[in-house]
Amino acid sequence: MASRAFDLDRHPARDGAALRTVIEDAAMGRWEGARELLSSTGADWDRRIFRLQVLARGGVRLTFADTWAQAEPRSPHALALLANVLALRSMAGGRGRGLNEAMQEAWSTCDAAAEALPSDPSPYLVMLALTRFHSPPRDREWRATLEQVWKRLIECDPWNREAHHELLTYLFPSWHGTGGEVFHWAQEQCVHAPRGLPLHMLLGLLRRRREAVPPPPRLGDEGGRALGAGPRSPALTHRTAPCVRRTHDGRPHDEGSTSMP
Repeated sequence: MASRAFDLDRHPARDGAALRTVIEDAAMGRWEGARELLSSTGADWDRRIFRLQVLARGGVRLTFADTWAQAEPRSPHALALLANVLALRSMAGGRGRGLNEAMQEAWSTCDAAAEALPSDPSPYLVMLALTRFHSPPRDREWRATLEQVWKRLIECDPWNREAHHELLTYLFPSWHGTGGEVFHWAQEQCVHAPRGLPLHMLLGLLRRRREAVPPPPRLGDEGGRALGAGPRSPALTHRTAPCVRRTHDGRPHDEGSTSMP
């Protein structure tokens, strides 16, 4: 039998017809469709996060998310989307550099989004990604911040798939953890997770990633810093972690494949 060639649909919205339409509208500067789509998603947090991430990847080079947040500054949907967009923009300068103005803007927007809709885990997911990406290598203070954010997130959605993938990535040896640590954490999560959840694929995912991930890169002089000796971690406000308050010394804080870099 002759082989048939299939054209794979690589559109980031996948089979989401409504999301595809919103992306097309966003390219023309219209944000009303995004508002309706995210509002209709309700408390389906996995779907909400997927839609936010897809829209954010388009919004990095567009202005519709910024315009929407300016028009509706108290909208939890506008703020959640803008937080994702600002986080991606903050990552353009490279990883492991500590606090910077772009990161601080994204972090503050996450705070505002969390205040606008306290039950939404998506702002905390963005905070996890910001902490992972911008933290100096294996810095204790930044890890303490990550742990505070993690506690807040699982209060909203204990078995959120994307959040578990994000923390798993943080613990990879190529980021801020060790091989033994990441396996122990993944095993613990799988033991406690209810049957049937995608989290039970964590160990398989981990084994595949462990084979594919290269050795940890050297990040200039930061690679030789002692634990806890790097730049200050982002401060969490009273809304995200009341027991953690820090100053900045005047300095500004996979549905798989759509997650942060």
